[in-house]
This record gives sequence, structure tokens and C-alpha cells, in this order.
Amino acid sequence: MTPGTAESAARLLLDLAARATTDARALQWFLGTEARAAADAVHAGTDLPDGGVWALGALALGHAEWSYFLAVHGADPVALGAAVLWFAELDGLAPGQLPSGLHPLFATLAGAPDGAATEPGFAYQAAVGMTVLFQQGRAPGALPLAETLLRHAAATAGEGSLEQGSYLSDLGLVLLYATQAGAGPQALAAAAEASRAAVLCAPGPRDEQARRHGNLGHILRHRAEATGDPDTVREAVAALRKASELVTWNSPSRAQLGATLGSALCAAAGILDDPALRHEGVTKLRAALAEPGAPLPSRASFLSDLGVALVQGSPQDRTAYEEGITVCREAADAAPSPYERTVYLTNLGLLMGGHAVSAGDPQALEDAYAVTREALAGAPDGHPVRAQAHWALSRVLDARFGASGSPHDLADAVAHALTGMAGLPPGDLARRVLHALDLADLVTKRAFRHTRTTVPESDPAGLRAPAALIRALAGDLPPRSPERARVLAALGRCLHVSSDPADVDEAVDAFHKALALPSPEDGFEATTRFALGAALAHRAGQDERMWRAGAEVMRGALALFPPGSPAYWECHADLANILTARADETTGVELYEEVERLLREELAHAPLTRTEHSVFRSNLGLTQVKAALRSGRPELIAEAVASHREAVARSAPEDMLHAHQLLCFGEALLARAEFCSDTAALREGVEVLRRAVAVSDEDTYGGSACRTALGDALRNFARLAADPDGLLQESVHWHREALVMAPGPPDPVALLGLANSLYALHRRTREPRQAEESVFQFRAALRALSPATAEARGSILLGLGGIQWLLARHTGDEALLDTAVETLREAVSCASPARTAMALTNLGGALMDRGRRTGNRAWMAEAVTVLRRALDRSPPAAMERTLHLNNLAEALRHWGEITGDTTGTAEAISLLREAMAAENGDREGGEWAAMNLADLLTDLARANGDADIADEARRLLESTLERLGEGHPSRFFALQKLTMACHARVALADDPSGPVVREAWARAAEAARASLTGLAEDDPSHALSAVLLAMAQVSRHALGEHVDLAEALRLARDAARNPVAHRVARVEAGRVWGLAA
Repeated sequence: MTPGTAESAARLLLDLAARATTDARALQWFLGTEARAAADAVHAGTDLPDGGVWALGALALGHAEWSYFLAVHGADPVALGAAVLWFAELDGLAPGQLPSGLHPLFATLAGAPDGAATEPGFAYQAAVGMTVLFQQGRAPGALPLAETLLRHAAATAGEGSLEQGSYLSDLGLVLLYATQAGAGPQALAAAAEASRAAVLCAPGPRDEQARRHGNLGHILRHRAEATGDPDTVREAVAALRKASELVTWNSPSRAQLGATLGSALCAAAGILDDPALRHEGVTKLRAALAEPGAPLPSRASFLSDLGVALVQGSPQDRTAYEEGITVCREAADAAPSPYERTVYLTNLGLLMGGHAVSAGDPQALEDAYAVTREALAGAPDGHPVRAQAHWALSRVLDARFGASGSPHDLADAVAHALTGMAGLPPGDLARRVLHALDLADLVTKRAFRHTRTTVPESDPAGLRAPAALIRALAGDLPPRSPERARVLAALGRCLHVSSDPADVDEAVDAFHKALALPSPEDGFEATTRFALGAALAHRAGQDERMWRAGAEVMRGALALFPPGSPAYWECHADLANILTARADETTGVELYEEVERLLREELAHAPLTRTEHSVFRSNLGLTQVKAALRSGRPELIAEAVASHREAVARSAPEDMLHAHQLLCFGEALLARAEFCSDTAALREGVEVLRRAVAVSDEDTYGGSACRTALGDALRNFARLAADPDGLLQESVHWHREALVMAPGPPDPVALLGLANSLYALHRRTREPRQAEESVFQFRAALRALSPATAEARGSILLGLGGIQWLLARHTGDEALLDTAVETLREAVSCASPARTAMALTNLGGALMDRGRRTGNRAWMAEAVTVLRRALDRSPPAAMERTLHLNNLAEALRHWGEITGDTTGTAEAISLLREAMAAENGDREGGEWAAMNLADLLTDLARANGDADIADEARRLLESTLERLGEGHPSRFFALQKLTMACHARVALADDPSGPVVREAWARAAEAARASLTGLAEDDPSHALSAVLLAMAQVSRHALGEHVDLAEALRLARDAARNPVAHRVARVEAGRVWGLAA
């Protein structure tokens, strides 16, 4: 890296950082690869040969890290710590060189009086970041600064508060690291003092308590090694034991604590089997089975037990697993009866299924499926073991559903679980309870699989049989037994997903009864209260007060769980799903923001598998997109795209939700493309959605939605294409396939997609059948709306009003235009913030047409007002902004025509030039801007008598025609406008019969004739083209040129009589008719 390159990179970082204070796009730049490359280039040159630091480079890197910290919304303390360290490297730093947001921290570091007011959490965040950098070996001088900030944070936090405990515990670690770096015994003593004080503060969550006790034990162990003090050793052991008691099962620190305390942790964790005893048992079984000639009547049973022990004792040992499976198969082959054979095969199938799930081995899962099928096939009819075989098969089918997402596997799992429970003897209460719990879980999964929303809902008919079995079991159990509480809770879970209010009422009642009984296990009350809250929220429907009451019950239930327990995280995730569904049905972004917080907590702290992490990251991105669009803040979409990108990177093709995650990623890219004019995102979105379609079918979760999204993407892509017909036809194809593929009643979002694509295609082809079907599908989408999809109403009305307006323009139907205006008014009233600008611009366009037709300035005044609102509501980088600019300019021009007030002309020209200059904007908007600008220039040339301006208008239109190409639906408009520009040039010519005039009239006639091509005679624009051609021909005839005057007379006469033509065109046609006659 050359010095010049490093300096250029440094100045680039400083320039962008300065702009980032007011420019969100500049701030987002610091998240990209270009920013990282520039920082790397600067970093390579910061260390000078004399041991000093390159001041410009340090300043640039400080600003870069600070800008990155702001861009990620303060979510990266390491970036904050790095920024502080880079600025701290600079001697004599001027106040203006330091970001204002860091002034408090540096005041604290300098011991200045105003540093006392620095927010403790901010100081703590910076200290944590610097400590991490020290641990990574990237910041040897970080500890004194971190110590200062942590001491400030601890001193200014509430005395004895949870926060003070966290700050003091980290201060102890920093002081320990300082001791290890050579600070001396005083620092170690201070570390112990700070850490002791930390554990005396408010305890906070269990893992936070465990962290503090673990830090204290860690520090005391080092002090004991340094002093040889036995009391310190005992105190360290006590602290570590306490930490081991407090730590939750999924804590990252648990392994280290377990290595210290051994068998006590195993006992506390409630291990089901002792590895030493299991080893002894395996040894004895091997010996017995290997002894030659020994009488073993239950040899098959021993073999099965040995196989199970081998698999369960060494779950990660492939050799032990394979030996265990072989022994279990040997047991089944040696079984003396069909009954025993079924038992051993059932055990074998469950072992194989469990291993397949934990190892992610699809072949093992297929083998497990084959074994459980074999077990069921050989099970004696009427024997209870057959019910157990059904249950085992349902478990394996459930695992297959989890791996593939196949609804057939889930349906079969429910069917076998139902048959299995029904086949159990009435007196086998223990097995009936186990089967009831699994059956309720499967029914809930089935409800979730059949719905588009994040809250499951089931057809009551599908719940009757499972609910009846579980209800009967509850009646057979002792009235005050814990097991009855468990079964009543299962009945509630089964019924609360019903769409029948009576079922939901019974579910609420079952949950209340379960909570009144003795609890069967730890966590039962919390889990059941959460389910009760979910049922109350479901029963509330649109009653906001009742829904909030149910949500509060759920939130309260979460507080009852041991922090970090598996059940806590499961309900935590369910709460996020329920809140998301409610957010989809309501307005505002508060619920989405709460969901985002919950998802971030899960991603940061929950014990997620790779697949779960991928899904939760995808859900986060989906929530971020929804919040961004609803709040009208498209700049937030970049973070959503990043979330989806990471989710897809973590996903695997075999994952059940892989296609759905690709779908969500593609939709996020489309949102970024539409509202940020990001053509690269649009192209990537199309490719991502093609991948989603390729890996999905009717059995795939989201398979239909993938096709809807691809259809929408292709329609948006067509807005940028010179020849969009093929893209639009493909778009219609995918929308039709989506509707055919979707299960259940028509999806309004899929209907909307098809209607919009037919609308877009009709704009190109003018095919009446496409328009008719588009209107039909828009109306069908309105009828299909539900509370979960109500937010689509604005978009549906926007499309319906748009095509009504288009048809009214084509036909001159005044009543239809009135209908379009009313439809678009309603669309504006219920459009989402992200769609409001487009609804306003369509409404403004329809009002403008109404004003032009009637000459009523009130309509045109409202059009100008509405179109100004559309432009104001449009994000600066939105793809559709060119349309808003163009429409407002056109309204200003027509306002001037109606009122004679031309003060808006300059603004209109400026708006149109801005639309033409827009990069990556809607292509149609740019094309119309060019045509309308030429129109304005033509008018201006006439008004000012300026032939040069008229020539500029002609050149602009000729250039536009070259871009439009043959067959473009707007080509005839451009030709009409070119004809009028030629007319203007004739009027401004010095010689009324000279070559300039003759050439202009010839080009006018040629353009007018070409504009008639493709226009139906009942199109209002046909009359205008006809009269323009007639006028050109009559004028050429007056110059002595040979023309078909009879044709000109016919054209003018027909145009004057055309009932759908604009009034002005008919009047002009009458005048030309008279001249031709």
C-alpha cells in the first residue's frame, strides 16, 4: 500500500464520516466492503517507523469506527471501544475533530468536571469494547482507559443495583488483566475487592449471578496462588460452587464450571444415567451374553438392553452407535414372539430416529422410518403393543416433517398418534398421558402448517377426535392429581388453536382448571399460564383491551420461568410469533419493535441450533422489513437485508424452511430495490426468488408464496426494461401457478399479485381481456381479505383505482373516472406509509384528468395539492419518485393552461429535469418526464417566440422516440407531442413557406400518421392524432405540396364527431374540417 493510497483512503473515510452526520446513506456506507477496504488501507500505514502514530490515519479510523457504531445502532461495543482508542492516540486533539457523541467519554477520561455526567451504560459499553480488543491482542493500552470508565460507571450507577454489580464484576476482570500485564499486587487486591462488591449487589438473572460468582472465584484463585492463603482458596471454591448452582444448563460458562466441580454438577443437572454405572452395566451385559452355553431365556431382551445402553451411553461415538444398532437388530431377530419383536423394533426405530435428528442424518431417518413401519406391520392386532408401534411411527414421521416440511408426513403423524392413543388400554394411564401430550403438540403443529400467519388456527372438525380422547383421559384421572393438570393443559393446547369460539372457551377453562391443581413439575405453572395468555389473546379477536390482557398474561408467565431454561426460550419465541401476528393485523410499529427486541434476545442468548439460528435471523429480517415499510423509513431495510443474507448463509438446502428463507430474503431485496432505487438489489432479488421457486413445490412451506414473490419481482424488474413484455408475461405465469398451488381459500396477496401483473401487461398491450381479468382479480382480492391480511387493502384499492383510471382515459367514460377517483381516495385513506406516495400520485393523476376534461380549476387545484403530498411522502431514493416528479410537473403545466397562471412553469421544468436525471428510477417515469418536458418547452417556445426552444423540444422528442422503440405503448404519445412541436416550430419560422417550414410540416404529418398506428378509433387519443395529421396535411396543401386532401377532410370530420374525444380536440377538429372543406 503506497502512502498516497493510504492518505486517499483516510480522506475518503473522513469525508464520508462528515457527511454521515446528516446523510443516512453515507452512514450506511460504513457497513459495506468499500469502507472496510479503505480502513484496511489506512490501518496498514498508521504505525510509523519511529514508533509514533500517523495522526491523519488514526483520526480517520476513529471516525470510521464511530460511524460504524452509529450505523449498527450502537450494537457493537468493540467498534465504540476502537473509536475511543484511536482518538486517544492523538495528542492535542481539537474539540472539532472529536465526534460530539464521544465528548462525554473523553471528559470522563480526562477527569473533567463535566465527565461526571457521562451515562454509565455508555461508559460501560466502551470499556467492554476496549477490554475485548485487549483480549484479542489488538489494544495493549486499553486497560487504563477501560478501568477509568468502569470506575465511573460503577460510581454513578445506583448503589447496590444490578447494573453496578455488572460494572464492578467487569472492573475486577480488568484489574486482574492489569495484574497479569504487570500492574502489581495492589491491582489484584483491588480486583478482589471489586468482585466481592459485585456479588453483593442486586442479583439479576441467574446467569448474571453465576457470572459474578465465577469471576470472583477466578480472581480469588489467582490471588490465592499469589499469596498461598488457604482462606482465599476456600473462598474461591465456595464462589465457584455457588456459580455452579446458579448457572443455567445452556450457559456458555457451564463447561468450565462443570470441569471444576465434577459429579456435583452432574447431580444438580439431574442426569438420568450415571456414565460409570452405565459402563459397569455394559460390561456385565457383554460378559453374560458372551458366556458360552449360558441359559438365557430372555436373551433377546438382554440384547435390546445392551444395544440401548451402548447408544445412550455414547451418543457422539459413531462406533458405539453402530454396535448398539446392530445389537438391537439382533434382538429383534432373536425375539421369540411377534409381540417381543414389535417391542424391540419399536425401541430400535426410536433410537435411530433420535440419532438421525441430533446428527442431522437424513438416511438414518429413512432407516428409522422403515424400521417403525416394519414394527407396525408385524404388531399383533388388538395387542397394546400395536398402539405403541403407532406412537413410535408418529414420532419418526414428526421428525421427518421437521426435516422436510412435508405436510403429508405431519398428517400421517397426527393420524398414527390418534390411532395409537385410541388403542391403548383404559387402565394404562401413564402411556395415555404420554400419548396425549404428544398428540396435542402434533395438532398444534398441524394448525401452524395450514396457516399463512404466525398464529396457528385449526378447523374445528379436525380437533374433535383428538380433543375427545384427551378429554376422556382427563375424566379418568384422579380429580386432584398432578397428571390431570398435565392432561388438562394438553386439552387446552389442542383446543385453543380452533377457529370455533366455543373450543377456545373450553381451552381457557381447561387452562384455569389445570392451574388450580397440584403442579406436576417445575415450570408447569409458567408454561400453562403462557398458554392461557395465548388462548385469551386468540379469543379476544379484534377487542384490543382483551388482547392486551392476554398478552400481559403471557409476559407475566415468562417471568416465572428460570431464566434461560428451554421452556423459557420456547415460550419467548411463541410470544414473538403471537406479537408478530397481532402487529400484522393492527397499525403502528410498537409491536414490531417489541418483536425485534425479543428476536435479538433469542439470537444473543438462546441455545439455538444452526437451523434455529438461521430461522430466527430470518424472522428478524422479516420484522425489520415490516417495521421499515409501515413506518415509512426505507433506510432501515438495509439492516433487514443483512439479517436475511446471514439467515440464508446459515441455512442448508435440506432445511424445512430453506425455501421460505430464500423467499423472505428475496422480498427484502425487492423492498430495498423499490424504495432505495437499488437495481443491484432488484437483480439479486429476482435470482434469489428463482432459487426459492426451484427448490419448492406445493408441499413446501411457502411454495405458493415463492411464486407470488417472483411474479412481483419480475413485474418490478420490467419497470426498468426497454422491452418488458416477456418479463410481464412470465410474471403472470408465476402468479397463476401460485394461485393453483396455494391450499385452502384464495390468498388475497396472490390475487393482488396477479391483478397487478395483468394491469401492467394491459398497459403494454391494450388487450381488453387482460384489463377485465385484472379488475376481477382486484375485486376477488378485496373479498378474500382477513384480519391477518387487512393491511393489503390499501394496495388492492390502489391497483383497482389505477386500472379504473386507465380504462376511463382510454374510453372517455366520465362515470368510470369518477369511480376511479373515489376508489383512489379510499386507497389513500388506508394505504401503508410505504404505499401512501403511490396512492397519492395515482389519485392526483386521476384528479388532473378530471380537471383537464372539465376545465374545472377546482379539480386541478386539488390535483396539484395531492401530487405535492405524493412527492413529499416519497423517499428520495424510491424507484417510483420519477413518477411523482413527472405527475406534479404535468399538473402544474395544466394548471397554467386552465388559469393562465404560468408561475409554475419553471418549477415544472425543474421537476422534469430531475426526473430525467434520476438514476435507477422507474423507466416509464423517466420516459414521460422527457415527453412532458418537451411539451413544456413547446409551450414556452410559443409564449416567448423562441425558435431555439422549439428546436430543443423536437430534439428531445426525437431522442425519446429512439429509446422507446417500435411497439412501445407510449410511442404514440411521443409522436403526438413531436407533431405539436413541429407545429410550434412552423409558427416561429421567419419564412412561412421556406424549407424549415416544409420540413417541419412533413415531419409533423409523418409523426401524426405513425401515432395513429395501434390506436383504436374509440380511444380518446385517436381523435387528437387524427386532427394533428389533418392539420399538417392541410398546411402542406396550402404550400402547394401534393397531399390527399380528402383524407384530411375525413380525419377532421370524424375527429370532430368523436364522442370520446377531449373537448379541445373536437373544437380544433371542427376548425380544420372547415379549412379542408
